[in-house]
Amino acid sequence: MALFRNLGVNLRDCLCDVPYTPNEIKTLQAFKKNLEEGMDFCLSIAQKQPYQGENLASIPSCVERQTGRLKSIYANFEKNVEIAGSE
Repeated sequence: MALFRNLGVNLRDCLCDVPYTPNEIKTLQAFKKNLEEGMDFCLSIAQKQPYQGENLASIPSCVERQTGRLKSIYANFEKNVEIAGSE
């Protein structure tokens, strides 16, 4: 799950005060959708019977935290796009 943490930091740095082209906006929207689908897939795995020593019980809380981070980052992105569109 460190991947989400690293993406969050990089996305937060990249999504501030930058004008976006329509293609960039579309790409970021697709990226967000893919992350959400990946997290949903992780949640479906968490509902399965774990192998011996496998810690599936930790997945839902991790996904919940990362979903919150993604929503926060994306809200900032949407705000920046809105501001750029009004200028």
